[in-house]
Amino acid sequence: MARAGVLPAAQDLPDFRLDRIEALELREEVFTPARNPAAALGQTSQAPAREKVVLRFQPDAVLPALARQLQDTKYQYGWTQEHILPDGSLEMSFLIGDLPYLATWLLPYAGAVTILEPAVLEEHLRELARRVYEIFCTPKTC
Repeated sequence: MARAGVLPAAQDLPDFRLDRIEALELREEVFTPARNPAAALGQTSQAPAREKVVLRFQPDAVLPALARQLQDTKYQYGWTQEHILPDGSLEMSFLIGDLPYLATWLLPYAGAVTILEPAVLEEHLRELARRVYEIFCTPKTC
């Protein structure tokens, strides 16, 4: 019989799926893991390095559906602040640990977004745009 909360073969923390648990018994026994659960999940105690990103959006160049998506999804990309500039553009700041991940989110805003920092983010967007062009713009279609 396996001890609750431990896989007997590996003496490791398991990953239980709720839809597969057939019975559950509450006991007085307290389970203390032998090691840090974050370490068992491959996580370290240090947060990944975050890089500051500053973008400027021209609202009139953003399609209406994308404008709403921008506001709805900015939080999952490390959004920290934003403000409207006198010319009506929107400047947004982010702290993100993965620039290519942010680039995939920004690609649909091409023509409406200006990258103020870091410059390397433009390279990630350029590479994505090149790949999209090579895949979808064959001599027959473009």
